[in-house]
Amino acid sequence: KRLGAMYRGSSLLPIKYRKMFANSLVLPHFDYLDTIYGRASKTKLHELDILYKKVAKIALGVEKTESSIKVYRDMKWLPLHLRRQVHLSSYMFKILKGGSPSYLIL
Repeated sequence: KRLGAMYRGSSLLPIKYRKMFANSLVLPHFDYLDTIYGRASKTKLHELDILYKKVAKIALGVEKTESSIKVYRDMKWLPLHLRRQVHLSSYMFKILKGGSPSYLIL
């Protein structure tokens, strides 16, 4: 739903606000439980990667064929697989250093 709204509104909003929309309303959906769905099949993870790229390209107003690396750099995003890795590492650090609820401590 949000991706469609973002696409339809892309001609009405300046890039600054499209990027803000992507960062505040769409990106959290990719982050939510990403450490868990990181174990999904490669096919499902690839589908998420495609959607992630579409969000960034719509926000920037670039062609579908634009390089993903350039798009991620302009959005100041990591590729999705690296983003999952960073979140998992951060999560494990919190567990090991005691910054998490007691039921998660090893």
